[in-house]
Amino acid sequence: DTATTEIYTLSLHDALPIYSSGANYQFNVTWNENYFIDDIVIEHNFTGVLNNDTMSNVSSEYYYDYSDLAAGTYVWKSYANDTVGNNNQTDQWEYVVSKASSLVNLTLNATDGNYTINQGESVNISARLIIPAAGYIELYQDNVLINSGTDSLENISLYPDVGEYNITLIYPETQNYTYSYESHYITVLDNVAPN
Repeated sequence: DTATTEIYTLSLHDALPIYSSGANYQFNVTWNENYFIDDIVIEHNFTGVLNNDTMSNVSSEYYYDYSDLAAGTYVWKSYANDTVGNNNQTDQWEYVVSKASSLVNLTLNATDGNYTINQGESVNISARLIIPAAGYIELYQDNVLINSGTDSLENISLYPDVGEYNITLIYPETQNYTYSYESHYITVLDNVAPN
C-alpha cells in the first residue's frame, strides 16, 4: 500500500513564548488518517541536538510536553505511520522562545533617583537585581567599574570633590534575560567658604 497519512493540523498552546524558568510547553499535531495510526514521533532540537521522542495522544490529537526551554530558536516536526505501513511527516516548524526582560534597581542614600550632597559627604550606593532572582551585576561610576557581584551590591563612597558623577548599574545580557541598566547622578556641591 503506497497511500500516505492524509493531513495534519498544527496547534501550539503558546505561540509567542517568553522565557520563564520551569515553564511547560506543549506541541500538538492532529493527524487525520484512514487507517489506525501506529506511531507518532516528534523530532526536535530542544536539547541542542536533534532528538526523536514518541508523542502522546488524546484521540487523533498528538502532543508532546517539554519543560524549561531556554531562550532560543528551535525546530520541530512530526512523523506518522499507520498499521498498514503508510507514513508521512509535517513541515519543519521554527519555535522561538524570546528572552525575558531583566530588571535592576539602583538607589543613592535610599533614593531611587539623582541625589545631591555637599562636598566631603558620603553616599550609600545600593544596587539590586530584581529579575531574575539571581545573577551577576556590575556597578560603574563615570564608566569605571567600582563593584561587581551577584544579586545585590552596596558601595559607600566619599565625595571630596565638587562635580557630577554618573552611577550606573548593569545586568549584562544572558542566554535567558535581556540587558538592563539604571543610572542616576550624584551632584556634589561646593560648601567650603572662601578664605
